[in-house]
Amino acid sequence: MNLTGWFRGKAVTARSRRPSAVGLVRDAASGDLDAARRVVRLGAESIPDLRDLLGHPAPQVRRWAVTALVAMTEREDAAIPTLSLAFEDEDPSVRDEALQGFLRAAHREPIHQWEAMAS
Repeated sequence: MNLTGWFRGKAVTARSRRPSAVGLVRDAASGDLDAARRVVRLGAESIPDLRDLLGHPAPQVRRWAVTALVAMTEREDAAIPTLSLAFEDEDPSVRDEALQGFLRAAHREPIHQWEAMAS
């Protein structure tokens, strides 16, 4: 079993009632910055939805899901394993965004583009 299969197998099966990150990330991918802020504020609750979006057919949606995960890594260590799933993405820009975010998380560097969104 590869790394992606192992993490997907760890998906949370019972989800509580909460705002879904799926619609918010799709809105963010279309340029809605307020939606992007709300995804980040959801924090760990949105990680299962973001994990699902890493399999979306549109690379821009996958890229926004990765960007949201990167923004969360500063406060949510649980986002890091999900972020690593994007290392196997077919789109090089998604893979690069995931790798850069993973490296920033490893060094706990601030993520300037999302700092204001998380507050």
